[in-house]
Amino acid sequence: VHHLLEVKFSLKTVEFLVFDEADRLFEMGFAAQLRDIMAQMSTSRQTLLFSATMPKMLAEFTRAGLRTPEIIRLDVEAKISDKLKLAFFTVRKAEKPGA
Repeated sequence: VHHLLEVKFSLKTVEFLVFDEADRLFEMGFAAQLRDIMAQMSTSRQTLLFSATMPKMLAEFTRAGLRTPEIIRLDVEAKISDKLKLAFFTVRKAEKPGA
């Protein structure tokens, strides 16, 4: 928000707005700033909101601040595929191409 006030640039041409860790943004008290940012953007933008939890304040913001919001929840019972492989490699600095 500081940049919007000081630099005076427009957000009207922004097509996508992404709030990642939205629950944390609200917990840290940024709800008013998020609303200020959204107010300066085109209403035709697509807003994506990602959150590990859906506290009441975030749910209310979603209903009030977004057009036709869709909630997609991951099933807490979903299991990670048994085909997923985890690997850990130790690489010496001298063997790293970018080092």
